Amino acid sequence: RCSRNFVLLKEEKMYYLFWVCFIVINIMVCFSVDKINYKSKKIIYWIFLFFNALLLALRPINIPDYESYEKIYNYISIGQNYGFDILAREYYTGVEYGYIYLTQLIKIFTGNNIRMYFFVIAYTSTVFSIEIMLNIMSKLNILPMNKNVDVELKIIMSAIFFSYFSMNYQAIAIRQGISMAVCLLSFYFYLDKKMVKAILTIIIAFTIHRMAILGGGLVLVYHFVPSAKTKKTYFQ
Repeated sequence: RCSRNFVLLKEEKMYYLFWVCFIVINIMVCFSVDKINYKSKKIIYWIFLFFNALLLALRPINIPDYESYEKIYNYISIGQNYGFDILAREYYTGVEYGYIYLTQLIKIFTGNNIRMYFFVIAYTSTVFSIEIMLNIMSKLNILPMNKNVDVELKIIMSAIFFSYFSMNYQAIAIRQGISMAVCLLSFYFYLDKKMVKAILTIIIAFTIHRMAILGGGLVLVYHFVPSAKTKKTYFQ
C-alpha cells in the first residue's frame, strides 16, 4: 500500500510539473502571438487544443470529484433508458438526465475508457466554446474580425480555458463547462433572432447542469436592459 501511494505521489508531481511547464508556454506564446506568422499560429492553436485535452484527460485520480465522475461514467450503460425529468436529477448518479444521455452518446466512441472520455469532453467543449464566442464577438461588433485576429484570439482563449479548467477544476467543472458552452450557443441563436432555437438550447443546457439558468438570466438582461446593447468595447 505504501509503495502504491509513493508511486501515485510521484506521478502526481510529474503531472503538475508538466502542467506548470505548459502554462508557462501558454503565457509566452500569448505575449508573442502577434509576432508569429499566420500558418504557424494555426498549427500552435491545434497543438494547444491537443495538449490541453491530453493533460486534462491524464488528471490525477485524487482530484476532487474524480472518483464521483468515474463512478457515474461506469454506471451509465449505452442504450439503457434512465427516464427523463427536466427539473430533477437521476437518483443514483445525482446528475441531470441530459448529462447522462450525453455520456451515453460519447461512450459509443470512447467505450469504457474514462481517460478518452475526459479527452473528448475537454477537446470538444473548448473548440465549441471558442468558436461560438468568436461568432458572438463578431455579431456584437466587439472586434474587427479577420483571419489573423481570429486565430490569435483562439490561441489566447485556449490558454485561458486551460488555466481555468485545469488545476482547480480538473474534475468538478465537467458538467458546468458543457452547460456553459451550450448557453453560449443559445445566446448566439438569440442574437441571430432564432428564438425557438435559443430557448431549446437553454433547456438542453439546464438538463446538463442547473447553473444554466444563469445563462438564461443573462440573455434576459441583455434583452430587457438597453444599456447592455449599447455599451461596447472596440479593440484596434
